Amino acid sequence: MNKAEPSEAVMVQSPQDSFGAMVQRAIDKGVPVETMERLLAMYEKLQARQAKAAFDAALASFQGECPTIAKTTKVLNKDGRSVRYRYAPLDEIVGQIKGLLQKHGFSYSVDAGMEPGFIRATCRVTHQLGHSEASSFAVPIDRDAFMNPAQKVASALTFAKRYAFCNGFGILTGDEDDDSRASHAEPAEQKAQPKTPAAKPTPKAATEKTRDWFLPQLCVEFELSDIENWARHRGYLEAGVGLDQWPLAKVPTTRELVAKLKADLAEFIKAKQPTDKLTPQGQLKAFCTAAGFSFEEWLAWAVGSGNLEEDASYIDFDAVPAEVAARIYKSAKAMLKGLQAGRAAAEHPEDNPPE
Repeated sequence: MNKAEPSEAVMVQSPQDSFGAMVQRAIDKGVPVETMERLLAMYEKLQARQAKAAFDAALASFQGECPTIAKTTKVLNKDGRSVRYRYAPLDEIVGQIKGLLQKHGFSYSVDAGMEPGFIRATCRVTHQLGHSEASSFAVPIDRDAFMNPAQKVASALTFAKRYAFCNGFGILTGDEDDDSRASHAEPAEQKAQPKTPAAKPTPKAATEKTRDWFLPQLCVEFELSDIENWARHRGYLEAGVGLDQWPLAKVPTTRELVAKLKADLAEFIKAKQPTDKLTPQGQLKAFCTAAGFSFEEWLAWAVGSGNLEEDASYIDFDAVPAEVAARIYKSAKAMLKGLQAGRAAAEHPEDNPPE
């Protein structure tokens, strides 16, 4: 039997290589420095978005595999026999999850600082692609505890570090956690307080991606001035806050909830509530901001689609002539599709078009 001929090696370009090739082509074509700076800003924003997405995905996988940490350390009552409470020391928590942290690409660092009457610990969780988030926890220093001053600070710091760490990674410990008593001692003979009923599970929380999915659906069907006025009347937005800052806690997470909001918005407009009209440039800016696109991305799309001349040198939305902004905004649906296609092309660049 004849052996199969070896296939050609396929070169897979990393996003950095693709961006480098794009920059080189831009240099070869004599692209202005200002355009190069915009390309770099777009690339950095894309890298940050990808690093955040990788962080969220890795954290979700870690939490799915992370066990509930057992409390193995006992603290006895004054009689020396009965157990007052149990807790899980930080070193034991780290020991149980160290392998999972390495598997999912996480590292961490813990800093501490003093505040009047408190000590605060901050745990910074960092993913291997560069995104990091901080979790802080402050604990009051118990001045009445039977310890010397250094021991009082150390006791509060140990407690704060453990909780900042656990909150940063979303780690749960088994049973009721009572070891705050290490910093706030109670009389041993005090009767146990009844346990608080466990909270009911909450619906899945919205993320920035959910908001980026939700807002364009409103912007395509309704005027931005109507949306903002309705959102403020209904309490979704505070005065002076733009759509891009729509609180995640008030973002709908299902299509059914979005449909209800659309229906309510339509009724609001039908009732002819007063609206604060935006300028054409303001409408264009608010639309792109709500949809999650920067001015640089919009400008690249507008030039590439022929809506602006290639030598257009506007520095922001306010610099775009009102008649141009109004003309482009009339085709909001087409603009949104073009912007989404441009971002997809930037995230997955290909030298050759699909056949």
